[in-house]
Formats: sequence, structure tokens, C-alpha cells
Amino acid sequence: MKKLILIIFFASSTIAASAQLSSSDRTAFSLGGEFTIPNFGLYSVGTGATAKFEFPIAPLFSISITGNITSVFYHNSILNQYGDSGADVFVPIKAGLKYYPISTLYIEGEGGGALELNHQQRHLGAFGVGPGFIIPQRKGAFDISFRYEAWSAQVKQTVLRFAYRFGL
Repeated sequence: MKKLILIIFFASSTIAASAQLSSSDRTAFSLGGEFTIPNFGLYSVGTGATAKFEFPIAPLFSISITGNITSVFYHNSILNQYGDSGADVFVPIKAGLKYYPISTLYIEGEGGGALELNHQQRHLGAFGVGPGFIIPQRKGAFDISFRYEAWSAQVKQTVLRFAYRFGL
């Protein structure tokens, strides 16, 4: 087990040392989609579209600004009991900090707010944290992230984000 940990550490250190231009060294913009699985409550699943702007502040750190629109759908039992009320639509806007331990891996924490556009029109505090991976391409990169997100006490969910990242 210790040998495996040493091999992983050595491989990640080698990748980080050989990268000439890290993902955290340049301004980037990404567009993508999200799939959400609420952890409890009224909702069963959600989908959304997201845009993220990122700019570096230090060699391994970037600041991000994220805006998205997310539709979260009710459980079938709730729809059958109370009638078809459709999905709740939220617009979360968050600012965050990204840390790149290696050029293709990051850990991000975000905070901000989520506004419900229909039904109750709630204003909720939003917080999210999780890892992400950058898969470089010729003129950009794929950005895949996984995070836990909470919007006040109302919505707690696991989010999977797939995006294309444009380096500016």
C-alpha cells in the first residue's frame, strides 16, 4: 500500500513539474451542462446549463465566477398527490476559489446565492465544494467536476458538471 501511495505521489509530481503552462496560469471561460441528484426532500433529479469564468490570482490558485440555470424536478409521488406543478427553476450565482495541486486536477469551493424563478420565488444561500478534472485538447479542454452543493436548508444535492473550457 505504501508503494502504491509513493508511485501515485511521484507520478502526480512528475506531471505537475513537466507542465509548462498550468490550467491555473491562464484566464478561462467554460460552458456546459449539469446533472443533479438531490440528497433528500421533494426533488428527484435536476438538469441545468452553466457558464464559468476563471482568472488566476497566484501560481496554483484561481478565482471563479459561476452562473447557471437549474431545473429540479419533483418526485412522482408528490406530483401525483398535489397535481403537476412542473419543476422548480433556480438561478445560482457563485464566486469561488480553485486550487490546482497538479495542472489537470483542481479542488474548488464556491459560495453565493440561488434565486428561484417560479413557484415560491425564494432567495437561498448557496455553497458548493468538490474536485474537478481538466482534459486538455488542442484549443481548449474538457472540464469535468463533481461537487456537493447546498442551497440554504432547502436543497442539498450532488452535482456532476461537464463543460468545454476555452482558454483566453
